[in-house]
Amino acid sequence: MSNVKSHMSNVAKEAILWFFSELNKENINYAVLRKVELIPDNIGNDIDILIEPKALPRVKEIVRWCAEAHGLGTYERQNAGGYYPILYTFKQSNVSGQLSDVIYIRLDFTNPVVRPEALLAKRERNERGIYFIPAGFHEKGSKGRMGNVLTYPWRLLFPPGTFAVILGPDGVGKSATAELSARILEAFHVPVTHMHLGFRPKILPTKKGIVSFGKKAPAGEESRVPGFFRFLYHALDHFLGYWFTVRPALVRGRTVIGERYYYSHLVDPRPQKRYGVPPWFFRAAFFFMPKPDIVVLLSNDPKAIYERRQEHPVEELARQIGAYRALAMKAKRMLELSTERPLPEVARALADRLAPKRHRVAVVASHPIQYQSPLWREIAAHPHIDEEVLYCVNWGVTAPQYHKEFFNVGYKWDIPLLDGYKFKFLRNYSPNPRPKLGGFVNPGIFWELARRRYDAVIVMGWMDVT
Repeated sequence: MSNVKSHMSNVAKEAILWFFSELNKENINYAVLRKVELIPDNIGNDIDILIEPKALPRVKEIVRWCAEAHGLGTYERQNAGGYYPILYTFKQSNVSGQLSDVIYIRLDFTNPVVRPEALLAKRERNERGIYFIPAGFHEKGSKGRMGNVLTYPWRLLFPPGTFAVILGPDGVGKSATAELSARILEAFHVPVTHMHLGFRPKILPTKKGIVSFGKKAPAGEESRVPGFFRFLYHALDHFLGYWFTVRPALVRGRTVIGERYYYSHLVDPRPQKRYGVPPWFFRAAFFFMPKPDIVVLLSNDPKAIYERRQEHPVEELARQIGAYRALAMKAKRMLELSTERPLPEVARALADRLAPKRHRVAVVASHPIQYQSPLWREIAAHPHIDEEVLYCVNWGVTAPQYHKEFFNVGYKWDIPLLDGYKFKFLRNYSPNPRPKLGGFVNPGIFWELARRRYDAVIVMGWMDVT
């Protein structure tokens, strides 16, 4: 791990010294406001920098050059009241071989100063060539918390946080992706909590012994508690787990990344064998479970998953991926990511989709189309665009479709149509839902557009009611 920390330090040092060197070359009138003596050895949370307002466009160009020169990704913090770029990358861990350390630099240009020119006139230059404001000329003001107190009742009813649940069979990379994504969001200055929800959150007590609601009986012995009551006990545990662990974090505005949640009870065969109750029991309990804001499905070739972890046969892994996809497509929002790519790429894609962005864009489209999906993925990857695709009908995705006016043969596209961007299938009330006249009747579109307050809406055609 010492090699990783050394790499983190070297990348940060080189990038930040290069950045200030370019500011000097471009004759930018700037000054570090505090703790300049810590640069570049111990950057800390962020670097507060004062510049003249007219220099901001040029500074943005230099930040972009710095990122490109050092192979860093960029993210601009939202709702910061100014320019707050974050430069970041990863270093693969030599210890675990899976998890990565996040290397990041936060540059804070948001400091409100009435007369920046007068303060910049007092700047000095240290031995590293970095300009700074000497101590005593500028102090950071404290931020009031009265706004949070006044809005707290509203937060209780409508939590500002986001609850994301990661699904997928064992071995697809849920824990590694969730953990690294949480680290990236922390680097983005996004308050985040990673929760291992598992098959139960363990809010209710777990007692030792055979007569136990919380634990399986020892090997070779059967629990004396009927499976139906153990199922109810664990279902209640999930319900309370949301209200006592997830919900408080959402009220505080945190992004909660959980794994499995209750969805595993609907797909994984082990809970059904453990409790011995009919499948409809699990579906009935799921009706009362609080639902996440977004469901993230991690998918991969079943053979590749089996090579990583021999938990289920290949056929069972394929079935689980299909079952999880069917459940996720009914959620409020869905995002599917393939873990065929390296872990940092998957985690970065997830963090990019969960992090707040400057512009909200909705796409209203008829159905997933093979030549449009790549475009939605490209837009979703933009660092400033929070895109969501609202589909009117599920056509040709989960099962082959047929209509004589199309190809006169049943078809299902052999490329990923839903991978890499957020989407939702609107409830369709058409008696004949299909991508033809009269096939789109989605009154929920009004609620979706009004609630999310998009900055722009892209409408793919005007041919139907929706």
